[in-house]
Amino acid sequence: MCIGLWTMNARSVRFKQVRFKQGRLLALSALCVLLGCDADVSSTPGEGQVEQVSDPEPSAVTLITLEGRVSLLISPLDKRLSPVALTGLSALPSELMIELRRALKVSGTVNLASDPGAESLPIEAKVWAVDEVSGALSPVVVDEDPFSEELFLFSLSARSATLSTEVLGDLTWGRSAYRFELRPASHPPFTVTAPPRERLTLNLPPLSELHLHSGRLLIDPYSLHPLSGATVVVTQGGRRVSQVVKSESDGRYELAWWSDRLDDTPLTVTVSPSAESGLPVARFRLDPERDPSLLSPGETEALSPVALPRLNPLTHSLVGVEGDDQSVWHGHLTQLWAEEPLSGDPVDPAEVSRVAPGEPQLRAMGLWESQTTLSPEEVGELWVYPREGVLTLRPPIDHPARTTRIELTEIGGDLSSAPLLKQRVLGQVTSEAGAPLEGVELYALQRAWPWVDTPHLPLGERWSFTSVEGGVDLALDPGQYALRLRASTDRGLAPRVVLTEALELGDVTLDPSLMRMSEGSPILIRVLTPEGTPAEAKVELFCELDPPLEPPQPTSTLSEAFWGALRALKRQAPVPPRRVSLTSGLLDQDGAWLTRLSARSCPSVASPEGASDPLDDVAP
Repeated sequence: MCIGLWTMNARSVRFKQVRFKQGRLLALSALCVLLGCDADVSSTPGEGQVEQVSDPEPSAVTLITLEGRVSLLISPLDKRLSPVALTGLSALPSELMIELRRALKVSGTVNLASDPGAESLPIEAKVWAVDEVSGALSPVVVDEDPFSEELFLFSLSARSATLSTEVLGDLTWGRSAYRFELRPASHPPFTVTAPPRERLTLNLPPLSELHLHSGRLLIDPYSLHPLSGATVVVTQGGRRVSQVVKSESDGRYELAWWSDRLDDTPLTVTVSPSAESGLPVARFRLDPERDPSLLSPGETEALSPVALPRLNPLTHSLVGVEGDDQSVWHGHLTQLWAEEPLSGDPVDPAEVSRVAPGEPQLRAMGLWESQTTLSPEEVGELWVYPREGVLTLRPPIDHPARTTRIELTEIGGDLSSAPLLKQRVLGQVTSEAGAPLEGVELYALQRAWPWVDTPHLPLGERWSFTSVEGGVDLALDPGQYALRLRASTDRGLAPRVVLTEALELGDVTLDPSLMRMSEGSPILIRVLTPEGTPAEAKVELFCELDPPLEPPQPTSTLSEAFWGALRALKRQAPVPPRRVSLTSGLLDQDGAWLTRLSARSCPSVASPEGASDPLDDVAP
């Protein structure tokens, strides 16, 4: 038996053809191939020994061209090794050998005011690897220790890898820098970029660089009652730049930020009242164009007290759903509470957002939101404003009823709704010869809802299997989906991802040509440690996807002012998934993983080569 191996390292790609007996490839031959040995392993091959065969034609390895693009992620189980994440691949060689690199063990200290003898602080941190070429960010393993008061310890990937398929698997390694987001106790967060070193000393700016801003909070514009116990924070572009503080009994607050770490875009003060107050989250703008001193060291004080917008009259409204089960539904009401948009970031800082049942909050575009849970046996309770609104009712993911969006021209009483059944996605999975395929795993990943004004709705996913006749019958919430077809490995079929949608009304029958599974071509991936021994790692291939199509604006009974705010609200929607897992597995004891791919395993993509985002959402 003969096998061809492509070795991939920082120097070159080498091909050797080796012959072995009893189907075993010895580690010695793999190491020799990796290092590019030219000498025979043994002059007299015996049982289980490797014989080098001279063959100038390395034709055993072929290039598999894909209609779409894939990403390859190798995640070593040994965290001392660097993971490999390769994106935007439109072709793959049939055989790959990858040598992993050592991760860089980084430890260090954080000093205050450039003084190593300064008081130590409890510090939280997030760390990203920054690719020096593309600037892409990838999260890394956070603090093994966990954090002591001043010492941190990470296993960081010091390198990023790229694969050139034009030469059948030329892997090159580049260096990465690290971006640290440090959050010292009682101080504003601080971001710093550092080169990959085994020992780092990070210095916070001196306290003289801080800008201190103070003010006072009132419950509403028409009273002098102070708002105490509210959480206050400052963000810029959705990023927190101040510490999180509580307003005092007289409503006063004092915030600070590093003046040299800001740009000239507006700052947003987010105020989150205590849960007992029943008041909504609100935002207010600080504009450096009007007050340039905000970006300089020193102190400023708000010229007048900050008051929460007056939202009365507010009432409670009961909302129910018909049925005879005990399933828990989620109700969500969005209303326009003001004619003028509220200035500020279009994102809620995670530290201050509250979406507990029944708790109202304000969004950046003057939109009022209230949430509740309900069931057929127990009604929910919403805060409502006597204006138009959009109500969504969402059942559990496995419930036969679908998520419903309801437009309300005016809310003047209690609400109830009769559930509507999910519509079906139908089809038949067959082989290339047309034979039905039973027991094929189906995975449907929702990529978008059909409504532009529902960014609060989470995207769903469903699993199932084909029937004896290869039938596909999925009951799905309306929206756009990526549907993966994957048979068991012993059937020798390449997995496939197709794009489809589920409708609000009416079933969808999938095109038979999209549901055919072929054998494709085998792809063998071997992964070695830096010492040349078989690595232990998880290997996963992803299909990269174009962004979902923009949903059309439906015929609506809502006012134009409401629609304008809802369209702006779309900016708060979660980023749709840009990839879906195609296949994955663990390396065997020889550090090998065998899978199959066909040219049509992934849907074609329209975005230009190299435009895909980094593997932020899947990197270990």
